[in-house]
Amino acid sequence: WRETGIEQRPDGVICRWTVIRGVSADKALEWQDKFWEASDELGYKELGSEKSGRDAEGNVWREFWRESMRQENGLMHFEKTADKWGSNGKGDEWHEKWFEHYDASGQAEKWAHKWCSIDPNTPLDAGHAHIWHERWGETYDGYGASIKYTDKWAERSGDGGWEKWGDKWDENFDQNGNGVKQGETWWEGKYGERWNRTWGEQHNGSGWIHKYGKSSSGEHWDTHQMQDTWYERFPHFGFFHCFENSVQLREVQKPSERQEP
Repeated sequence: WRETGIEQRPDGVICRWTVIRGVSADKALEWQDKFWEASDELGYKELGSEKSGRDAEGNVWREFWRESMRQENGLMHFEKTADKWGSNGKGDEWHEKWFEHYDASGQAEKWAHKWCSIDPNTPLDAGHAHIWHERWGETYDGYGASIKYTDKWAERSGDGGWEKWGDKWDENFDQNGNGVKQGETWWEGKYGERWNRTWGEQHNGSGWIHKYGKSSSGEHWDTHQMQDTWYERFPHFGFFHCFENSVQLREVQKPSERQEP
């Protein structure tokens, strides 16, 4: 079963879409796939897809992604985003989202959030979790300043309570290499007991780095060390990589360029 159509969005963008639906011969599997391309006369272009399905085993899933490009104040921008989710009907579930944005001035932003859980009654080996999360992100101003962060944590069920633990860090630097790196490792017991250790580094371009930290179990440090400052001034994968990789997106035609059948 297949259907195609054309629609005009409120902002004037023309979208051409196709939907394909299918069912397996034994009716055990159902799925739907929608994909589209969209554009306007001002240089906006978009490709996207939505997929979903279910089967007789109880598995359910959906997936969305979109990439687009546009001109804004004379600068070209690219944006990519995705959202995926799945469940097996037995208490296991996962979800993942990510986003990327680049412009021709060198500015970039990227982030992702991943989450997964299994049935909390599942027996586990020590150190393993029933739920875990991960978030990370990066922004770059195009002139050498950047911000990065990572945050991971996990949760484990047992004996009528939840034990949780995690690790996170972030760094924030200006164009001259002055900035801060800091982080925390933590644990929380099922009866409310807590432990954590925090650390930090102050970078001021002097060749000396101020390192400090403490923990709830009594650790403490505060030192100055001679050490070079290193941080990521520009993204590994930036605007020009994205431009080169987006061949299909760049080939989307404006509405006026299409030869209608």
